[in-house]
Amino acid sequence: MKRILPFVVFCFISLRISAQDIRVENKYEAEFNAAYAAYPNVPRGMLEAVSFTMTRFNHIQHISGDVNDPGSCTGLPKVYGVMGLTLDGQNYFRNNLNMISGMSGYSIADIISSPLINIKAFAKAYQLVLAQKGINPGSIETHSTVLNELSELPVKDIQTDFALNSYLYSVYSFLSTPEYQTYYGFPDYHLNLPIIFGENNYKVLSAPGVTLTDHAVIGSGDRIYQPSVMSAQSTDYGPALWVASPNFNTGRTMPISVVIVHDIEGTYASCISWFQNTASQVSAHYVARSSDGQITQMVLESDKAWHVGSENAYCIGIEHEGYVATGNTWYTKTMLNSTALMVKTICGKSYGINPIEAYYGPGCTGSTSACLQSTCTVIKGHQMLPNQTHTDPGVYWDWAYYYLQINSNPKITTMKTASGNFYDSGGPTNNYSNSERTLTLMAPPGASSVTLTFKSFATQAATDHLILYDGITTAAPVIGSYSGTTSPGTITASSGALLAEFRSDCSTTAAGWSASYTSKSVSTGIESIASAGSVTIYPNPANEQVTIDLNGFSGTVKQIEIYDRIGRELVTLNNCRNESIVIPISDFSSGLYIIRLITDQGVLAKRLEVNK
Repeated sequence: MKRILPFVVFCFISLRISAQDIRVENKYEAEFNAAYAAYPNVPRGMLEAVSFTMTRFNHIQHISGDVNDPGSCTGLPKVYGVMGLTLDGQNYFRNNLNMISGMSGYSIADIISSPLINIKAFAKAYQLVLAQKGINPGSIETHSTVLNELSELPVKDIQTDFALNSYLYSVYSFLSTPEYQTYYGFPDYHLNLPIIFGENNYKVLSAPGVTLTDHAVIGSGDRIYQPSVMSAQSTDYGPALWVASPNFNTGRTMPISVVIVHDIEGTYASCISWFQNTASQVSAHYVARSSDGQITQMVLESDKAWHVGSENAYCIGIEHEGYVATGNTWYTKTMLNSTALMVKTICGKSYGINPIEAYYGPGCTGSTSACLQSTCTVIKGHQMLPNQTHTDPGVYWDWAYYYLQINSNPKITTMKTASGNFYDSGGPTNNYSNSERTLTLMAPPGASSVTLTFKSFATQAATDHLILYDGITTAAPVIGSYSGTTSPGTITASSGALLAEFRSDCSTTAAGWSASYTSKSVSTGIESIASAGSVTIYPNPANEQVTIDLNGFSGTVKQIEIYDRIGRELVTLNNCRNESIVIPISDFSSGLYIIRLITDQGVLAKRLEVNK
């Protein structure tokens, strides 16, 4: 059923809204409520804030032999339970699971195995620290002392202090978010984060990036962390913070040629801290935060970080906050967009890394033995390198989306005739080339559908792909991806436009394809409306909103409708006067839509292009 919403003074609009829900399901709401009932001095929402920051509400147990529990490729100590508690900090992190066990009286085994006991043990320890420190339970802004006490993160120097404050920032940001307050059912404590962290530190903790100088790390014009223990100065990627790791080899023994995507198997803060541990013998060049895509650089690109064993010499490594098994709740579009922009910058340097040669297939389950990619694939996951046993970033990493963020679209070749032929770049007689990416749009004006029929098809199997979209952009629905010698046959794009994208790798070409297309026209009745040209739709393409200007239309508009490419009615306006009507379309996906005006002169249909 369509909802009726007030729109403008003289119109009523009905919309089907499909906004993406980015919240993470809290599977342990009953257990959290039980903990608050038992330990009422713990402010409601605090337990969820810690759990969201540490595990995204997952009860982590580390089952031996589980393919979805590969352990961290950095050797990061494992955490347990809904609250993400550390049992063995490897003489670097604090063993806060053991500490909380002693404070709460619950056994280590029960804290690990039972979600309820895991949460209640943390809550009991929290309430105990409040009492020991004499902290007012209602003064939430002072509870950072309790969170510090119960965290696994050590504070040894300015870098580990930054890591701990990154953890605290995530907790307090969760508590300060109105959407989370409503969704997870806790009050607005009216927290002032700049006061809690200090104005300067807040700006760096919350910023997507900062500026670096010879004297300080600067965020929004304010000095934040002094460089006393940050002797190296990076100019590799300006938007990233710089927190140096001691774990690296100076210089390179091989040219940089590959960018590697990792997941941390832990949190952003814990990774930054762990890379300060010389005993860990691990590091990466960059670390990224899930919630907002903040990036911290820890090793210069010109130096060798320690993240992929025998392959370190030629790789740049990027660690992403999260876990392989629950990547669907950690691998946010915000984080992917952030590091993709950085990878795009890396590709623009003199390393010779071609973004076209990024992996774009499905997420892989397994290690090298199942997921190995050829040397032609130069932006890929840890699991896709030779000689690796780890399985990150795993099946939830959206490689198809990542590819499109890394690669700027080439110029589109547009074919506007009602029918025609469609060949690969080699034409009807020659092979296509290596390392190609081309876009061809078949979009005859007024077409309601485009049908593409293949006469022949041959590409390098599994590596060179023709991708067909039902629409005008690569954000349109994918009809299919085709490779090898099996012909796609006959394909129809019902949107009235068909976009063909071809991608080839750096080796082995083939004959390509020969195809022809035909189209059908939209029947709009426009010829029967004498003043149809006086109806203006702008902007077109549109993004957030579209205006239908009826001021010059001499007839009467009885109804306005907007349909998507498969004929679903998304918007209905009734009894509109001849005026400018603004329609919000922020929830529309990229693609083609039909606007129908039912008037006293007949039916008028116009195409609307939405381009996000």
